[in-house]
Formats: sequence, structure tokens, C-alpha cells
Amino acid sequence: MRVKLPLGLMIVFGIIGFTDSFVPHPWAENAHGILRNKLLIVISIFALVLGASLMLIRARRTSW
Repeated sequence: MRVKLPLGLMIVFGIIGFTDSFVPHPWAENAHGILRNKLLIVISIFALVLGASLMLIRARRTSW
């Protein structure tokens, strides 16, 4: 499960990203725009929260 889920997501999003370059259909361009705009905002928010929590954990463990 630890390897299969990220690998599957990478393959799916890679195929969707590839379709924008090779398929001149409006649906493919629209799907790429949605992924780029909306999904990346959500991913960046999760990454920001994860990074902040890891920094707090690291700061608590480090004794100055």
C-alpha cells in the first residue's frame, strides 16, 4: 500500500499531464487547467501545513 498508492497516483497524473501536450482536444486542455490551478493549490496547502508541523516538532526536540 505504501508503494502502490503513490505510484498509481503518479501514473494517473502523469498521463493526464501528457495528454495536454499531445491531444489537441478542448477537454484535455481544460483538465490540465483544472489540475494546474485547483489541485496544485490544495497540494501546496497540505505541504505548507505538513512543513510547519515538522518544523515545530523539530524545534521542540532541539535543545538550544
